[in-house]
Amino acid sequence: MRLAVSGLSFAHGAGAQRLENIGFVLDPGEVLCVLGPNGAGKTTLLRCLIGALTPSGGSILLDGRPVASLSPRALARGMAYVPQATQPAFGHLVGEMVFMGRSPHLGRLDMPGRADRAIAMDCLDRVGLAHLAERPFAAISGGERQLCLLARALAQQARLLILDEPAASLDFGNQLRLLDLVAGLARDGLGILMVTHHPDHALHVGNRFIALRGGQMHGAGPVADLARPGYLSALYGRGIRIIRDADGTLACAPLFHSPQPESNHVP
Repeated sequence: MRLAVSGLSFAHGAGAQRLENIGFVLDPGEVLCVLGPNGAGKTTLLRCLIGALTPSGGSILLDGRPVASLSPRALARGMAYVPQATQPAFGHLVGEMVFMGRSPHLGRLDMPGRADRAIAMDCLDRVGLAHLAERPFAAISGGERQLCLLARALAQQARLLILDEPAASLDFGNQLRLLDLVAGLARDGLGILMVTHHPDHALHVGNRFIALRGGQMHGAGPVADLARPGYLSALYGRGIRIIRDADGTLACAPLFHSPQPESNHVP
């Protein structure tokens, strides 16, 4: 399932432009990472993609069809969204939360059947939470809630995943588990768009990236371009260096005592 975004703009408030001329393509089997400092427009972009906000210009096409023309059920069958985990308002069990991912495949009054429950449990098992199926969602940790929401998205069986900072609540070990899951899902042919505050994560599992700053595109391309001298320093306004291990692994390290870059523009 292909996601194609062209000339996307979004105006917020009294004509203030929050997104301007954003464009990219995400194909099946790719991981596209969205980077940028706080306030860059990353969450606004995601909300436009999932239909929660109406763009003021441009187009968002899912397999050639405008997202705005799709019914909520049709959109949910093609695209699954994983928000940042929040404290729930209702007392659902973990398994029940994941069963909800089957809603796009059920009639209005239908209840999940045996096959739906098997799919949900398989998804819980894939994220390592099958043992928590009978626990209240509110009683598990923030990181476990994040993984539960990922399992719910997988239960939708959509071919495109939209992930909003999926590692934000995870400890280091679970971050690695998540990255392994993302890489595995891409190998299975899913397209994945992932917002992250960790450039390292993009370097580890991403194929391509887009960088946002002030609601505008400030770079796009293969993730290897993130390792260009000064690229991340200019994007985030702080000194950052790239460390390359002997096996070719790349990692980011801050330069705590370096002066701020003279320009905020990504080269």
